Amino acid sequence: MLSSRQKKILERLIEEEAFVSLADLNKAYQLSPRTIRQDLLEIETWLMDIGAGFSLERHRKYGARLILGEKQKQVLQEAMYKQKDYLSAVQRRQDMQKLLLLNSSIHVEELCEDYQISMNTLQNDYNQLKTEMEDYHLMLSRENKQISLVGEENNKRMLFLDFLKEQWTEEEILELYVTRRISASMNETDLEDMISDVDVHGVVSWIEQVEELSGIAFIDASKYELFLNCAVQWKRIQSGQFIADFDKDDELKIFEDEKFTAVREQFRRLMGLEDASLQLSNELAYISMHLLGARRLSGEGDYWLKCQSLSREIVETFEQANRFRLSNRENIIIALSTHLQSAMYRMKYHIHIDNPYFDNLEKEYRKYIEQVKAFIEKNPHWGLTTLHRHEIGFIVVHLCAGLEQEAFLPSKRIAIVCSSGLGTSRLLERTVRRLFPQVFITGQFSVKEAYGLTDKDADLIVTTVPFTQQLQVNHVKVNPLLSIADQQNLERIIGRGTYQANTELPIVETVMTIYQSVKKHTVVLNEGELFNDLYRYFSGNQGAMSSEVTSLTAPSCIHLREKVSDWREVLSILNQSLVKQDVVEHTYETEVAQIINEQEHHFIVAPGVAFPHLSSTAIKKTGFAFMTLEEPISFGGTEEKVWWIILLAAKDKIQHVTAVEMMLEVVNSKELLDKLRHERNIDVVWKWMLEYEEGSK
Repeated sequence: MLSSRQKKILERLIEEEAFVSLADLNKAYQLSPRTIRQDLLEIETWLMDIGAGFSLERHRKYGARLILGEKQKQVLQEAMYKQKDYLSAVQRRQDMQKLLLLNSSIHVEELCEDYQISMNTLQNDYNQLKTEMEDYHLMLSRENKQISLVGEENNKRMLFLDFLKEQWTEEEILELYVTRRISASMNETDLEDMISDVDVHGVVSWIEQVEELSGIAFIDASKYELFLNCAVQWKRIQSGQFIADFDKDDELKIFEDEKFTAVREQFRRLMGLEDASLQLSNELAYISMHLLGARRLSGEGDYWLKCQSLSREIVETFEQANRFRLSNRENIIIALSTHLQSAMYRMKYHIHIDNPYFDNLEKEYRKYIEQVKAFIEKNPHWGLTTLHRHEIGFIVVHLCAGLEQEAFLPSKRIAIVCSSGLGTSRLLERTVRRLFPQVFITGQFSVKEAYGLTDKDADLIVTTVPFTQQLQVNHVKVNPLLSIADQQNLERIIGRGTYQANTELPIVETVMTIYQSVKKHTVVLNEGELFNDLYRYFSGNQGAMSSEVTSLTAPSCIHLREKVSDWREVLSILNQSLVKQDVVEHTYETEVAQIINEQEHHFIVAPGVAFPHLSSTAIKKTGFAFMTLEEPISFGGTEEKVWWIILLAAKDKIQHVTAVEMMLEVVNSKELLDKLRHERNIDVVWKWMLEYEEGSK
């Protein structure tokens, strides 16, 4: 049986008729040559099984092709149509989860037939799914060859909501607020029956009416979650599944206010519920819980004033601990107050939302996350002790948006569009201003407002939202912390900013420039010590104890007098050496290659010497590998040729100091350079490195 990927490869072979190269298949499906060859072998076996004289022609140089007549094409397409798509274990469990949410039970034998698996395999799937359901406080029941989902309705809806979030992006759902209908791309999936029959116009109109009557404007991320919550609620109600025995406190009775009479009636009709029924009361309380927990653009009322007082205390505690004052302080307090107003409701009703930028926050601002967590633990009167770590991340986003920023000169007009709230928008704005001081920020806009922006409003939209519909202004999607790739992309569009690719190169260049200047005017008694002192001073590592140089590499990471075709081969060999030492992931090679390929890099630190390196999450620990070449080669787009390449992976700013110092000493010694360039014996170089360590102590 062919997998869905193998069917796509076969469809391409049918359409193109000419040879399809392995390189084209690799690019299209991101597969290794070995996997592609295995797929082609399985396709060939499948073709032989169905008969009719089908033959797959494979060529070592040109790839693979199918030569078919019209009748053969028709027979083959019919055979492919009849074959069910292969589902992996993960896909089967996902499909079972969907079926359990849409049906009261599913039949065991029908599952085995549909998935074309044995009863033992299905039992394994069942056991794994049973474990996964425990996260939602749900159980699976298997009786009379029927499987059903058992547990509280509220927990089933949480499962349903998370399921939909995995299928549809924020941007796809936010489009519904503009188009008022399910898009063709959403209906193309095999999951369209999950929400395709939901009254999209009715749900969107109801949410907007709640905003209008309450005077609350929800952020885009909350509109996304509110729509999916309403869709789940509608779907479950239509299946006869209602919230029962819901504990309603006074805060969940917001729709009993007379001003919400029309909204309540619209909700009743939308959900198909009877007036004045217990079911209506419970379902209104359920959606009220999610409305209270939805993040908003502004706050109001006594509760908001209480949150404002708490926000001010958090900001003051943060400032005192770090001994600086936040810029735009009052705006940050107001924005944080607004966020806390909904966050405390989420905490109260155990509603969890993911922070989409938390992994990046952990990397860039982990210090502040731990700091705020400690503040919360030391101040139980704040009432935040059970706050989820992702919620703490949102607080840090607001605080870090106020870190001091540089002045800027107006130039390109940039509009910021972010769906995750004011804190993320301000953090993105601050990052753009800091790295590109020449731009002018025209403002922060919602996804809906972005569709109305024209070239009169901005030259470019910088956004965290992956827009698929055409906007009137050019846009670029980024991470709010602006990754290296994001910075490079923006440089190509708006010009070079203050980006330095997170490398040591500016420090190395500064050290070498100062050394040459000193050497012109005085006698240097100990060149090595001068280099070391200058480097440690400019890298901020005065007095730091660095690792011994041999502890950062291994003889297997040293390659001497190699013959290579180009710099890519060098990079691949060096990166593989570091992978074997568990220093980096394979992806480090790709990241470094992208810098060399796509920008005017500055990795050549001296004539004939390249020093590629950057900060990356692919780095596990500090280490380096290097290679000398038989013949110099061009390095990237530059015309300069190099014969010595050092690939460095630095986990922090201290451990790798010795490696950089050693490189500087060699680079600035003609005798050492000549010795290294002509040496073929790795043991000799390793001995020299040990002697360098001994002399540095």
